[in-house]
Amino acid sequence: MVKKFILIITLILSINISFANNNKTADDIRKQISEYAMTYLDTPYRWGSKGPSTFDCSGFVNYVYKKKANIDLPRSSYDIAKIGTAKFSNLEVGDLLFFKTTSKARISHVGIYIGNNKFIHASSSKRGVVISELEGYYKKTFKWGVSVVNKKK
Repeated sequence: MVKKFILIITLILSINISFANNNKTADDIRKQISEYAMTYLDTPYRWGSKGPSTFDCSGFVNYVYKKKANIDLPRSSYDIAKIGTAKFSNLEVGDLLFFKTTSKARISHVGIYIGNNKFIHASSSKRGVVISELEGYYKKTFKWGVSVVNKKK
């Protein structure tokens, strides 16, 4: 009798947890993306790497979005930049930010907006995954942001 009771309680709890996970709002997912991304601060940068022990910029956003939002993104920052509708203000936590950091006429860098004019990204082989302000160099090279989480819902 006790075993049946425990089994029933376990099933009820499992169902409640399952429904709770399926009812996450876009804001919940955005927050989870931001928080999860920050657990990789100081992870080394390596060009072409998809993680989790090393990342390049697009590998980093790909890894975080897949793990926390179950969203598959294209592999390169250039291709990721083609999805969604560009926005230049009203950035939200979890938005992807795109930058033109080379002399080529295309997007070359991507990061994840974490709020308060800051974003997290796999920066360079010298810096790894860092949080940067959207000021100075990054303000100058910033092109647009995209809300990917809203596309899933």
